[in-house]
Amino acid sequence: MITVPSYAGGLYWRKSKWNGLKCLPVILSLDAGRLRLAAAKEVAFDVPCADVVAKFTKFGTLVLTVGRRSYDILGVGASLSPSFTKEQREELQARQAKAANAAVAPGVMAAGTGIGGEVGAAMDAVAIVGAVFEIKAMRENIKPWRELLPAAGVRVTD
Repeated sequence: MITVPSYAGGLYWRKSKWNGLKCLPVILSLDAGRLRLAAAKEVAFDVPCADVVAKFTKFGTLVLTVGRRSYDILGVGASLSPSFTKEQREELQARQAKAANAAVAPGVMAAGTGIGGEVGAAMDAVAIVGAVFEIKAMRENIKPWRELLPAAGVRVTD
């Protein structure tokens, strides 16, 4: 049996498909069998993993459904998206430091954090190269959740 550790990622919640300002930086965290999605000023949900359904799209979007509400989670924000707040960055850095200091026992998945879109190479290259990089970054920032969510009891659908 695999024990799923605490894990958190800095991602983006696309509250609107049309308004980039509504693509908010969030922390998606997995702790003690619960999944929590929190923006700077609101907690969207904090529920047992068994109450969540996840779907991964081919473009790197993670769609989480809790009850009757769906949440589109992206690995990279829109160009108009707000930045992570100081408090969000500090929370992720604290979790990262704690994970780095924790010994990983056999059968335990590696713990850690990620900050989607805030870390990485500058994107001043040609637009097409930037677009390819962004799609790759979106997928990479969502990638750890492909293993973590089902291991924690979240139902994953196609």
